[in-house]
Formats: sequence, structure tokens, C-alpha cells
Amino acid sequence: MKLHGRVSEITDYVKDMRFGFFSPSDSPLKLPLPFPETTLSCKKEGGFKQKGHGIFDSLLARIAYIELQKINAVFPVPFNFRCQECDERVDRFPGFYVKEGSEYKKISIDKNSQTKVAINRKRKTAEKEMLYSITGISPMAKVNGKGAVYIGRIDAPVEKIDFLLEAINEMGIGAFTTRGFGKVQAEKKDINVDKYVERLTDRVKTVNNKLKEVWKQIYSIALNKNELPAEPEEYYFTIDLLSPALIKNNGIPSLKLELNFNRTKMTPIFYSTAPVFIGGWSTAWGLPKETTYGAKMGSTYVFKIKEESDSMYQALEQIEQRGVGERKDEGYGDVLICHPFHKEVMPV
Repeated sequence: MKLHGRVSEITDYVKDMRFGFFSPSDSPLKLPLPFPETTLSCKKEGGFKQKGHGIFDSLLARIAYIELQKINAVFPVPFNFRCQECDERVDRFPGFYVKEGSEYKKISIDKNSQTKVAINRKRKTAEKEMLYSITGISPMAKVNGKGAVYIGRIDAPVEKIDFLLEAINEMGIGAFTTRGFGKVQAEKKDINVDKYVERLTDRVKTVNNKLKEVWKQIYSIALNKNELPAEPEEYYFTIDLLSPALIKNNGIPSLKLELNFNRTKMTPIFYSTAPVFIGGWSTAWGLPKETTYGAKMGSTYVFKIKEESDSMYQALEQIEQRGVGERKDEGYGDVLICHPFHKEVMPV
């Protein structure tokens, strides 16, 4: 539209469109998910068990330990995680994964750098003693022998999506498109999301059932377990970020997510997050975007209520559909209720 002198129409054209973040996958039909911030793996031999010592999620164990401590549980040892294979320390394991059946696979993307000679704007020739480097994603980066693709969601009328795909394929994405970078092939694909992610109600129930199992194990080592409940007395759910979120509390940027849940203000009982710088460049306007910081993709927030109910599930569905925080139309604040990897309490 900019090339055809229709810049003034851009705002009206995209106002009812919602752009999601695109994540790497090894197939256009496999749904990739980011690892939660609570995911851990061995520092010495990290990775899934096919090549490393396994990856697991620490969230449910943390919830059980924290909640039992609140009611004065006494434990003989401090709360800590070690690798079950070699007893080495464990650390956070960032990135993306796909799952096919019971098989997990981490997705890695190759990058390369190119050094180029600077051009003198007046003479249109090479500038003496001036070089610059560009780092970008390798074209058709190989992931386990297959070409890597990026999968994301765009909510918009069909005719607008077709126009957008045509524009992307013609213009490219990212920086330095006039120098040959950013050439892509964008296509529409139908992905069976239910194959990779359970329905919301099933996810919440799975997390709570798994929490009961973990709770009993941690409860069993408490020195005063006769004074403690053998099972959780409340119902828990998590909100996991599939993209960075711009959260503000009282107008101030924050990493702590607070919910207006069924007309009740809720604060998390536990959250694991990290700050991430958010900025960017608006190609349409030719101007830099507002810079701020937000909560990192993969951040996890845990909430609890007294009991499950239909109204609870309805509210959670609305949160998952709408997202959280600001600039949601740009893809920020996309969430998943009860990330499926939280149930992997043992290394996989």
C-alpha cells in the first residue's frame, strides 16, 4: 500500500487484524510451543533424553513446596533440583519444541553473519576502510534434516489475509530487504491444534491431578505431615506467555501479572519470568516504535481459587482468546492456560 501511495489507508486496513508471533517448527503442520520459564535441564548434558539427560518442568513441585510452607510445613532438606543422571546442577532451558505422539524434539535455528563493504553515498563506490556485519537467520535452516519454518496466527478476514500474504511474498520481512535479505514464502496452513494441545478444561484438570501426585510426594517427607493436608485444598491454574507481554500496574511497566477474574482482582501465588527489551521499527511508517520492557515469552503465572466451576472455565477461555497486557493486536500478550509441558515433572 505504501508503494502505491496509499499510506493513509494502512491504519484503517489493519485495525481489525491481530498479528501473532511466529515460532520455529520443523514442519508446517506441527505446532511449536516455547518452553516455560520453569523448564530445567542438566547443565552438563542438557537436552531431551535422546541426546541429553532429559528436560523436566519444576513448576508443580514448586507450587506444592511453597503452599505447604505457607501452612508451616517443616522439611528436612532445602528445596533444590539436581540432575537425576549425574547429580550435576540444572539450569533453565529456553527455546521451542514440537511433539509428535510421545516424542519431543527441540527446535534450533541456525544463524550466519556476513561482512560487507560500506558504500559511499556520493560516489556510489566502496568506502575506504569501512566494513559492516549483518547477522540473520540462515535460509532454509536445517533442523534434523528438514527445512525450518515459522508458524504463527493472524486473526483477520480471509480477503485481508490473502492480500497480506501477497504483500509479504513480494516485499519480504525484516531489515535490509533491499539488499536481498528477508525473502520468504508465506502460505496459509490448517493445523490440527487439538492434536498438540488438549482442550482448556482438560489441561486445567490434568495440571491439578498431576499436582495432587506431586503434593503427596512432597507432603510425605514433611516432618510434621500429621498437621498438614494430604492433598491441595484449592484449585490451581497457570497463565503461560506464548509471546512477550507488556504488563502495566497503575500505569507503570511491571513483570507481575494481575487479573480481573470474574470481577475479582487476583494476584499470582508464584510466577517465574524475566524482563525483555521491546522496541522495533515500523516499516509502514518509517519510524521507530516505542521502547519499553515486558515479560519474557515462556513466563509462567500461577493462580488459585477455592473450587473449579463453569464460570471459571468461561473466564479462562476469554483470557486465552484475548490475551493479556497492551498492544495485543501486535501479537504481544498471547497466552496459553496450563501449558502442557508443566505435567512433565520427570525428565523426558
